[in-house]
Parts: sequence; C-alpha cells; structure tokens
Amino acid sequence: MDRPDFEEFASSRGTTFAREAYLICSGDRAAAQDAVQEALTKAYVRWGHISGLSNPTGYVQRMVINECLTTRRRWRRRHESHTPMVEGHVAGGFEPVEDRQVLAQLLAQLGPRQRAVLVLRYFCDMPDPQIAEVLGCSTANVRSQASRALASLRRSTSTFTPEGTHHVT
Repeated sequence: MDRPDFEEFASSRGTTFAREAYLICSGDRAAAQDAVQEALTKAYVRWGHISGLSNPTGYVQRMVINECLTTRRRWRRRHESHTPMVEGHVAGGFEPVEDRQVLAQLLAQLGPRQRAVLVLRYFCDMPDPQIAEVLGCSTANVRSQASRALASLRRSTSTFTPEGTHHVT
C-alpha cells in the first residue's frame, strides 16, 4: 500500500467529496464529514485494489455517496426527521449564504436517492449513465428519480413571486 499516494488522493479530492456529501446529507455538515471520513477510511484499507482501478475517484465517490445514504437511514431510524424552514419572507432576492441555506432546506425535503441524483446531475455535472453506475441502478431509474425530485422542488418553490420574494409556510 502506497500511503503517500493515498494521502495525495484524499487531500486533492476531499473537499469535493465533502461538498457532495453535504448536499446529499441535507446540509448536515457533521453527517457529511462522518460519511466522507468513513468512506476514506474504508478506501485507505483497500487502496491497493482501488488505486489500480480505471477510475479510483469514481469508485471512492460511490463509497462516499453510499455512506451518506446509509448514514441518513441510520440517523432517521434513531431520530424524528425534522427540517427547520425559513420563517417569514425574504425580499429582493437571496444573498449567497441564504441561497445555500434555502437550497439545502429544499434538498432536505427530498428522499436520499432523489437528492443524490440531483447533486450528481447538477452539482457534479454527471450524465445519467454515469449517475446510474455510481448509484447502482438503471438509467431509467435515474431519470425517474430526477423527474420526481424536480417536480417536488417546483411544488416547494411555487411560492416564489416574480419579484424574488419567497413565502414559506
């Protein structure tokens, strides 16, 4: 096992994995960090095998996503799911931090697989066949999940007015 090779891999891609995990984990920074750490720990143990693959980044990315989905399932069994919503009105558009907060809240309303599909499609700019490979499902399932997720987000954001004011009930 070549430890410096793994350390370089983890340091060069860790931030990207963390951003993806953050979005998939509904903006739960601690869960995202735990998922990335757990996936990288598992990858380190198997680095001899993983580093020889044609796409080690994709392989570890799938490990991170699976950890996110598994972590959320475990958490959901132990805790009541509750997503705080923005109170009141935000007029005149959103500041960048508020945009991220609203995006995280909207993504949190989706199921974990739908959230993963949207993050991989729009944040990671992956084509549907690659998303299907990462998630271990069919391309048709990716399209179906994306369609349902986008429809759900459209319903959730239907309270946006043309002026950019958002009313959350």
